[in-house]
Amino acid sequence: MQKVKIKIKSILQSILLYLRMHPVRAAVAGAVVVGLLPIWSLTAFLVPRTLHYSFASSSSCTFSPVLMPAKLPADHAATFSLQYGQTMHVGGVLLYAGRVCAVPVSAPKAGTAYRSARAFSVLLPIRKTLGIKTAEYARVTPASVKKPIALSDNLSFTLDQPDYTFAYALVSGDHTSTCSRQAQHLTCPVKPLSLNYGGNYSLHLVRVFRGHAGPAVAQSSFQTIAAVTITNASVSDGSTVYDAPQQFTFQTDKTLKTLGKVTLSVVNADGTEQPVTASASFVGNTITLAVAQPLPRNVTMHLQIASLTAQDSSGLAVPYGISFKVSGGPQLTGNSLTKYNVTAGRIVLTFDQQLDPNQAITSQVNLLADGAAVAARMSVSGSQVIITPQAGYPLCAHLSLTVGNGVTSNYGIGGNSDYSFAARAQCHTTFSIGTSVNGRAITAYKIGSGSSMILFVGTMHGNEQNSGNLLDKWLDELEANVDTVPAGRSVVIVPRINPDGAAANTRTNANGIDLNRNFSSASWKSVVTEPDGTVGPAGGPSPLSEPESQALANYVQAQRPRLTVDYHSHAGIVQGNDAGDADALALQYATRSGYSLISSGDSGSVFDYDTTGSFEDWAAENPGLPEFIVELTSATNDEFTKNRSAMWYLVRSS
Repeated sequence: MQKVKIKIKSILQSILLYLRMHPVRAAVAGAVVVGLLPIWSLTAFLVPRTLHYSFASSSSCTFSPVLMPAKLPADHAATFSLQYGQTMHVGGVLLYAGRVCAVPVSAPKAGTAYRSARAFSVLLPIRKTLGIKTAEYARVTPASVKKPIALSDNLSFTLDQPDYTFAYALVSGDHTSTCSRQAQHLTCPVKPLSLNYGGNYSLHLVRVFRGHAGPAVAQSSFQTIAAVTITNASVSDGSTVYDAPQQFTFQTDKTLKTLGKVTLSVVNADGTEQPVTASASFVGNTITLAVAQPLPRNVTMHLQIASLTAQDSSGLAVPYGISFKVSGGPQLTGNSLTKYNVTAGRIVLTFDQQLDPNQAITSQVNLLADGAAVAARMSVSGSQVIITPQAGYPLCAHLSLTVGNGVTSNYGIGGNSDYSFAARAQCHTTFSIGTSVNGRAITAYKIGSGSSMILFVGTMHGNEQNSGNLLDKWLDELEANVDTVPAGRSVVIVPRINPDGAAANTRTNANGIDLNRNFSSASWKSVVTEPDGTVGPAGGPSPLSEPESQALANYVQAQRPRLTVDYHSHAGIVQGNDAGDADALALQYATRSGYSLISSGDSGSVFDYDTTGSFEDWAAENPGLPEFIVELTSATNDEFTKNRSAMWYLVRSS
């Protein structure tokens, strides 16, 4: 090459020397050249030409010489822009252009003919149309993807020819990843597409021209690898840590390559977090977070593994985070004592964690009755303290249970066990007023010690069990509010005067006798008509022939209650027995309960069967004591709420 240049230089020097030696000949030759050059240029311009545009470059040119070329027009709607090449300027003026080039300004289509007009010269108003013919697009072949890929991997594509006109990009939804180009090979990173672990994807490759993407030219289908998951942990989300761990461990389902930031912090009341000094490490698939100091107690903590990488380049789908509580000392969560009606029996205190079985629990737990210590055995079992009183409590005693702050867990942690509870011992006494035909006790309950007694009786008919249930609730109501029972009052409740009938759910007792037809009133008779229309000796062979009616009559005769109320169902009425102020009290009861009031002589308007030998008639005729019956509206519901205020009126005001 260097020898060629030297030879050309030598020839040029010889020509210049000849022209200097023959100036006339030089002038004639110059005139000929000046005259022929425009003709040659015009001829070259007018020759029809087609520019073949190749996508392998960013522009394509063709030979098209012209003197003093005119300015190329700007066509904003055109696909190509024309530009001069091999130009010569003098003093900033374009004198000559040897080539015209086509540069795309919008995405050219493959295999398409375009036409573009241009002027010849500023000296001659001649225009010429240039044809531009585009080549075929490069064909794209995706590399085969046979196994799941990592989110940090690249996808590869191969072009069958170079393409420097277009850029290429992968598209997934609203996300785009620009591909790099090396000769005819495209490398497209997957990470910018924000794909998920363990997903099946079909991505499209598009050509891009000046930021505008065209239609898909290739497709690649693949699956992403599964994310790393935490399969086991020494502490779980939402759990409570009762011990004093020096480290936390986590197992992953894959062998790890790197571990990112792992943090442990205390969550403050305002939601801010205070870091706790800890160091993280990993071996294989086990992550260990070691704490430098004992954990603070009685706090909520937050632990986070921000990132990690497995050997297969997978990571966490999202940062792994858990919140858990660190307990204080044992805290009492359950107490078997009730607020009232406490009987001598085992008391169980339940704590939120396992207790130290060897601690001196009697120094922390105290049980008092009316201010005096209750003799009791105490023991620790798991998370419970068992208190077993050695004797019963005084009747209606005020009980006080206290737990000190020194109860410790089986990890030796304490300081959270302060507790106190006030209760009241059982206030009622239980006794029997007799036995049934089958030997069942006829149980009575008494609250209060006043001389003015009100007696409540239920379930004289065994199939009217809601009356007994009502009185069970009434006893509990009195226990809960015993302080409001007047000092001069006592209340006796016999929920089931017919225990055999209640057990068998029959109207009569075990002998088939209707107890409310068996009392020795003037109207007693043996053969009676029952509510079901049956006529038979349900009144008994004689008045008070049954042990249950005898027991009630004897008790009333002996105690002479201020008032007796007998509950039945289900006529929905209140009826006094005309003795003393029974009718007036029956009116007050009916007003407060909403039941209808009927007089003692008006039974026939309500009951279409015999009511002879009744308890209420006997009470009026023999001891001459006030009594009234209450018939509940329902055959099953105890209607306690309906009766509650009326019952309290009798206890407090009658």
